[in-house]
Amino acid sequence: MFHSISGNAGPAGYRFPPGEFRSFLAYLRGQSIRVPTLTEHLSERDAVSPSRSAVLTFDDGWKDNVTAALPALLEFGFRAVFFPSLSLIGRDGMMGWGDLQALLAAGMEIGSHGLSHKLLAGRPEADLLRELAESKRRLEEELGTEISFFSLPRGYLPPSLPALARRAGYRGLCTSRAGANAPGADAYRWRRYPVRTGMTAVDLQAIVQGKGWRLARRYGGEKIREALRLRHRLRRS
Repeated sequence: MFHSISGNAGPAGYRFPPGEFRSFLAYLRGQSIRVPTLTEHLSERDAVSPSRSAVLTFDDGWKDNVTAALPALLEFGFRAVFFPSLSLIGRDGMMGWGDLQALLAAGMEIGSHGLSHKLLAGRPEADLLRELAESKRRLEEELGTEISFFSLPRGYLPPSLPALARRAGYRGLCTSRAGANAPGADAYRWRRYPVRTGMTAVDLQAIVQGKGWRLARRYGGEKIREALRLRHRLRRS
């Protein structure tokens, strides 16, 4: 799960340098790793070994996704999935509607990252359904393409969200719970490995090689601490 492909822009904790990104793509091609879209992954997930397949996703909608990530993806012949937040489209440093159209024209897939980019945990179901359904409707209306997948803002999965996502017409949900997805994994609870500032192409290669448990253990500890802080805030609110 990428955010910004930059060494000095984008969210402070989620930057990945363009050179490291190209090095990782070169590794994937050199190892003949398949890089499908989520639509392709969903159709073949029971037939392709997870160790030979890696879906690349990008959250938020940073401008460098189209200026830095897209040229590299095209150079290596890969496709990826981009999840813009409606509230961020067109803002300084973020992609506009024309950029999203350019991604589609290049063969990339677009999903939804919600309306507001606000944490979903602790919110009423009516709010959750609005985040899901309204963002889907607006993206489809503006881009003229089906929006089938949703990436959770900040990663936390409210218990009711999978059922609400099905109701809204989504075919899958991406969380930021670190880990790989086994064949036949629940498409409404897909795991991803967050790419953090300071990581290198070698770290991502280790994930593809099945050594991501080290990252999952480190990141899992951070998520537990964040979850405890969140629970404390929700109890006080």
